[in-house]
Amino acid sequence: RDQRLRGRLREEGASTMAAIVEKWKLLQGMGRPEAMAAYVALVREWPGFGSTLFDVDLHASPVGTGPQRLWLSIGAKAVSLYKPGEPEPLDSFCYGRISSFGASDSSTFRLSVEDRDLLFETSQVDEIAQLLNTYLASTGARRPPHPQELATSPLSPDPATQPRGLCPAAGPWQRPPPAGSFGS
Repeated sequence: RDQRLRGRLREEGASTMAAIVEKWKLLQGMGRPEAMAAYVALVREWPGFGSTLFDVDLHASPVGTGPQRLWLSIGAKAVSLYKPGEPEPLDSFCYGRISSFGASDSSTFRLSVEDRDLLFETSQVDEIAQLLNTYLASTGARRPPHPQELATSPLSPDPATQPRGLCPAAGPWQRPPPAGSFGS
């Protein structure tokens, strides 16, 4: 099992490095400062930019099939799920769609989004809960459940109090770097 995990991590790392190298190749012919500015501008367009990524194993259901290794992305506007190394999220949830969350135990985190319950195995349950608490509080939603308790009631049953426009339409973020240089 350890050997399979190491192999998967090597593959993910190689895939990510290859994607980075391809983006850097698009910057050929630019000076170092211009290439760095163009690359940072490109990365800032990624839907997950600024998010905190957590390695999690998603369990489809408590009795379902085996876990799926994903990145749980927690950002200022949404919670997203990524296949490691992939630029586009598999799914994103605006904070207004999250009805409850909490720790089932020290290594299981539950996120309820509308009519779906997502169970994650992770060693970072407390960190995820604290970050979700922070972002939910900043969106103006009612106080979210305590991280150690698994809440079952909605955060804000009144649709008028739900934050609006927090999940921009998903679209491809890969764009060629802008032509020319970035002046100061």
